[in-house]
Amino acid sequence: MLKNLLALVVGSLLFMGSSSFVHFQKGDVDRVKLSTLSQIDDVKQVKVLYKDGKVKVVDLRKTPLHTLEYDPNVVYVEPPIRMYPLVDVVRNSSVGMSGVGFRSFSLRTYQGQRLIINAHSDTFSVSGSCSPAGSEYLCQDGTLNFNIGSSSRWHLSISSPNRRVDSSDVQGITAYYLGTNASLSGRTGRGVIIGIVDSGINICHPSFRKSDGTTRILYYYRAPTRENYDANQINSMINSGRCNLDSGGHGTHVAGIAAGSNVGFYTGVAPEADLIVVNVEDTQGIIYDNYVINALEYLKNKKIALRKPMVVNLSLGFNSGPHDGTSLLEKKIQELSSPGFVVVASAGNEGHSPIHARVPNVSQETTVRVSIRNSSEEIIDGWYTRGSLYRVEFCKGGQCVGVNPNQGHIYPVVGGCSVRMENTPNHQLNGDGRFTIEIRNCTGEAQVKLVPQGQAGTVDMYIGTFQSQSRFLDYTAQDSFGGYLGTVAQPGTSTYVITVGSIDTKYVGEDPSTLFNLGHVSFFSSRGPTRDGRIKPDIVAGGSFVCSANASYTNTDPSRCGEGELF
Repeated sequence: MLKNLLALVVGSLLFMGSSSFVHFQKGDVDRVKLSTLSQIDDVKQVKVLYKDGKVKVVDLRKTPLHTLEYDPNVVYVEPPIRMYPLVDVVRNSSVGMSGVGFRSFSLRTYQGQRLIINAHSDTFSVSGSCSPAGSEYLCQDGTLNFNIGSSSRWHLSISSPNRRVDSSDVQGITAYYLGTNASLSGRTGRGVIIGIVDSGINICHPSFRKSDGTTRILYYYRAPTRENYDANQINSMINSGRCNLDSGGHGTHVAGIAAGSNVGFYTGVAPEADLIVVNVEDTQGIIYDNYVINALEYLKNKKIALRKPMVVNLSLGFNSGPHDGTSLLEKKIQELSSPGFVVVASAGNEGHSPIHARVPNVSQETTVRVSIRNSSEEIIDGWYTRGSLYRVEFCKGGQCVGVNPNQGHIYPVVGGCSVRMENTPNHQLNGDGRFTIEIRNCTGEAQVKLVPQGQAGTVDMYIGTFQSQSRFLDYTAQDSFGGYLGTVAQPGTSTYVITVGSIDTKYVGEDPSTLFNLGHVSFFSSRGPTRDGRIKPDIVAGGSFVCSANASYTNTDPSRCGEGELF
């Protein structure tokens, strides 16, 4: 069984990893030497699941695949899965409100309270107990009166960095809670380490330096190359002007939200926490889950050595997989999780996209339409109830091809598409059935046919290519705000991960639509439940258009926040 699986791994990598399409019939794939995988330039590692439940990343340059083939303790081998940057959350106590027409209402304020007010309306004015102070309002005990109006819908948010804003303080209109209140908890992160697994960081940014100018970063580690720098080496890099170790800017942005110290009027959730930053981008700026597994192992070892509690932030995710907590990355998180070592992950950015279709009780032939809009490559990843069996067919332009259980096949031309299909009942990850349809070189409407060959079960399908424009046209479900259910990315579907979704919290002038759902889940934030029916995300907080540390900051304006930082 493992030999066949390894052959499929090879076939999958040859199909998806080469610059041009490689045509193989099933028999050809079985005859490909396992050593071929180690010769593919961009695949040097695989993930391996062992009988004891442990997950390890294996370097094929040191341990060739034929060694894994004959290892009786190996259960499952999987190539790297690409991951993508996701959103994070914000800090202050805040409320929001919206309406149509003209309204007057009031807010009770307190001596020394600071307010940040954002309004999207035709007319707006305030009077009473607060006075403008730069970009904020400074308040006394009393009442602040609001007059706001618009010929269409208006939106308003009120944020306080130094005092809780209760909805009961607002009189004359309904207010929704927006912020996390982290700034008022009295907890600053002192004595805690925050592990940032992302695209890197700008080590010179004032948000990550102490008052004496030295770094707050204990270690900086590049998982793909195993480069490791301690605080002394990081300080030397700062002094020499080697600053920006973050080509994409996402890691710096996320680190600023999590642990940025006070620069201007922006402060992270835990401004006194220590930082360990792991860069998981390869030389092409791509993130794969095997690097994330390496990062988690590195961080757990540092947590043990330093004897401090650690929270790991993963603002990363991927869509192809079981969505029930049993992907290899999620198994690794389960393996490493312990008191004092907690992983937090973003829910995902695809709540507005119908990338998930659920077909319950499939007892007769059922067709699910899908619109393919990604011409280079697309993946449909299907999972079906343990014990049920299905023939799976892909149809386009009146032509259908398919695979029965325990079959895999490559079809060079199907309605103008190149298609590779696999169908594996009793998958090694969780015992459920899985089928994959990998599609290249075509667009347009296609159909997936499910033909039962045994007892009825539920079938879940996912568009596996991240932020693809492809979408299912049937068997999708939405919540009351229009978000699509079952879209939470992995590893956010893990029981051992605290999964965070996004709500809209403020108006941004460049995009008035940012407050159309003021106080509600952001249109893009991925929704649950998981495939096995658990509620995810676990919490939501402001995650849309958040200003944080800029990897390309300047010394004259260290608090600059621009388009590149509005994730």
